Amino acid sequence: MTLSGNDDLDEESWGTVPTRAEVFEAVVGNLANQYAARQALAATSLTCKQAAHQLGIRKQAITAKIDEGKLIGLKQGREWRLPAWQFVPDSASEIVPRLDALQAAFPGGPVSLSAWMNKPSNEFDGRTPLQELLAHGPGGVVVHAQRLTAAGW
Repeated sequence: MTLSGNDDLDEESWGTVPTRAEVFEAVVGNLANQYAARQALAATSLTCKQAAHQLGIRKQAITAKIDEGKLIGLKQGREWRLPAWQFVPDSASEIVPRLDALQAAFPGGPVSLSAWMNKPSNEFDGRTPLQELLAHGPGGVVVHAQRLTAAGW
């Protein structure tokens, strides 16, 4: 977050360099937006008990799947919340396949991954990554997630 008056950016194209106070305000605002997104996602997510009931397994198995990366969980207080998008009743396993590989490839955490999975993408002809994954398997979605990070370069 360093500001330098000698960064060789064209002020006509980019505007003036923000003050330290403006940068700080932007950082705090961005942080507030990220926390709000996390709270909104948690509010529409399943509890471990609900997820276990849906899948017909014990709560401990849900926790194990979170630990293995096979399910995505957000810790809220002492309880896990599981974003609903990863549960697929029409699938044999009833959860999105290869979430472990997707989480390993994606350059963000569970909140940004959840937003990305549900946002239409030009890469997939307007389908969301979730729709692409369910229609054509996880391979292309994982490869695209790898491209989003410098590790994929």
